[in-house]
Amino acid sequence: MILAGALVSSPLSEWLGRKRCLILVNLLQIGSCILMWIAYTFPILLSGWLLNGFSAGLGIMPSYTLVSEISTIKLRGVFANLNILYSNYGWLLLFAVNMTIPPEYLLLLGITLSVLFLLLSPFIVYSPHWLVRNGKIKKAREMLRILRGPEYAGIEEEINEILAATKKYFRNKNGCMDRWTTPQTLIPLGIVVTMFGSIGLCGRGAPLNFYGPRKISLMIQI
Repeated sequence: MILAGALVSSPLSEWLGRKRCLILVNLLQIGSCILMWIAYTFPILLSGWLLNGFSAGLGIMPSYTLVSEISTIKLRGVFANLNILYSNYGWLLLFAVNMTIPPEYLLLLGITLSVLFLLLSPFIVYSPHWLVRNGKIKKAREMLRILRGPEYAGIEEEINEILAATKKYFRNKNGCMDRWTTPQTLIPLGIVVTMFGSIGLCGRGAPLNFYGPRKISLMIQI
């Protein structure tokens, strides 16, 4: 389900916007944790587990894209690397939390973190790039003033650059699905599908063994 969420992530964030997509991700996280918390049967628990994986995949692209689009050209590479670095530190922190907090409270921790994000989400700006591409120029100027400061004189220049890049992109494209048929998209997608498709395969060529749900099922039976 992480792969499914990752595939939906990019078009959904283009439709909703990066910030709204991240809010949706955390709402799904809260819903999945509550579903697993109240589950007394395996199908309900599995549904919550799958929804949690889908929301995790859904949140992969919007955060990277938002950080890239709100940063300046000089800092874009730095912020992109910091995003990856902090994501890895986040996984490390999760392992440490998993070893220190009793299992029955882990779902509550997941809910708490998502609720904390929702409470702080009003302080997250919308992507100026997405706003300009959707014709919301006035709102994009407001976001750039917040990001760059009131004394910044290059707001109109940035907006014009975004407009020029957008017009050039759509002039060279015949439809919205063209991005999914280019080698730049298909080759990485094939690699990701191969990696995820090989996880959990048995040595005798059996299909995916769903180790995670089976493990949860055994925990319920115990």
